[in-house]
Amino acid sequence: MNKKLSEIKIDTSDLSNKQREFLMNEFNISKDDIENMTADKWAVIREKSFEIEAELITDNNYDDYSERCKLAISIVDYKR
Repeated sequence: MNKKLSEIKIDTSDLSNKQREFLMNEFNISKDDIENMTADKWAVIREKSFEIEAELITDNNYDDYSERCKLAISIVDYKR
């Protein structure tokens, strides 16, 4: 049985507090929204995070990236 992406819940339980704060501040979503994230909404969040990463990333070493860029990267790379 195939489920729609809007029916699949994403396990966000191991997101760090910094990642949660980033999501709440950057995308104006609540803690409850994060805890009840569906695959379709997560796909949009990841895409927007990728856009932030692409805007902020430089040719420098990862250590030189801004905290916002590092958090965006961590959301793009989050496996769930």
